[in-house]
Amino acid sequence: MIVLWCNIRKMTFSNKQVSYIELLSNMKTRKYFYEKDSVRHLTGLLLAEYAWNYVTGMGSIGIVQEKGNKPYYVNLYKKHNIQFSISHAGDIVICAVSSNLVGIDIEKVKTFPQEIINHYYTKDEIDYCKQGQEFPYKIWTRKECYLKAIGVGIGGLKRTMPMVENGKIKKQFCGFIFKELQLDSEYETVVCTTEEKETVKVREISSECLIKYLEVSL
Repeated sequence: MIVLWCNIRKMTFSNKQVSYIELLSNMKTRKYFYEKDSVRHLTGLLLAEYAWNYVTGMGSIGIVQEKGNKPYYVNLYKKHNIQFSISHAGDIVICAVSSNLVGIDIEKVKTFPQEIINHYYTKDEIDYCKQGQEFPYKIWTRKECYLKAIGVGIGGLKRTMPMVENGKIKKQFCGFIFKELQLDSEYETVVCTTEEKETVKVREISSECLIKYLEVSL
């Protein structure tokens, strides 16, 4: 598995570059009220395309997302069976690619909404959260990345997805293995996959590198 991430603190896109990303990824970009949200979304699409090239050495093939389902690479020639997952929080956008089912989630640690804990967390999970500010995120990132891996939206989040047992956070759930990634002390990041022995390689990609990739690809 390859995990690529980018700090977007200084990232901006011109209208021309936005059009390039739409062409490269084969996806129309969404409209956002805040520019930062738009940058996160655009960077995610660009990072997914960069990841495909990074893993396969092949040029752009585009991305498809059917309504309500997980996005996937357009794989016309069936040469590579590669899954991907995108997440973003704060100034970080991240993408995981694997030959197995994969899901990734990143969250910036701050005061976690108590109403979410009360609504979605089990009693054991609520007790686990009392250990510190980052602990609710250890649970949430596992729930999120699992849902992404199986192609279910946040609407699939239920109390029947317990991530804590006997006071300890689970390392696996329903056939998926969770792996915590240490990118930045302000963030909690978890990736899950169906392959227990899969090695995870993490690489930071600069915003300058992504823009250069965009410009030479078209």
